[in-house]
Amino acid sequence: MDISWKHEKLSTQNVEFTGDFELSHEILNLSTPYQIFGYFFQDDLIEHIVYETLIYSVQINPNNNFKLISNDVKKYLGVCLLMGLVNIFNIRKYWSPNLGNQIIQETMSVNQFEQIRQFIHFNNNNNMLPKGHVGHDRLHKIRPVIFRSYKCIMLLYSNNQLFRLFQHLKSK
Repeated sequence: MDISWKHEKLSTQNVEFTGDFELSHEILNLSTPYQIFGYFFQDDLIEHIVYETLIYSVQINPNNNFKLISNDVKKYLGVCLLMGLVNIFNIRKYWSPNLGNQIIQETMSVNQFEQIRQFIHFNNNNNMLPKGHVGHDRLHKIRPVIFRSYKCIMLLYSNNQLFRLFQHLKSK
């Protein structure tokens, strides 16, 4: 998979969907938002996030007692998605009695949210090559999420649809 960050203007001219709208049975059988979330954030990715987050928390402070389980990461990501629906200028206000969101308040405390936010990591910083190095990856910190999301998206399409998609992309 060759995905890289580029500084160039994106063209939206002559963009036309040429495929079909048929999705795989696997995705059509997903009936709730939680199931769709689970399709893209599968258990192996959540466990990877837990692992990398715990590593980072120890790198920052070897004496901390930060604990994290996969259910905490799922709740955290769900809260972040919900926050994206209603933008409040101050994150702590999502937990305020007057302005806050009851679902967020019942999902996790503001202190737990902020503690996870402080340490959340998707990849080990120690493995990142420095800027200017030949193999430097500007997307290193989120590469595991990109890779797994890409795999999930590719599984949505049949081989014939993928072939047409790649032919279309190659012609650009």
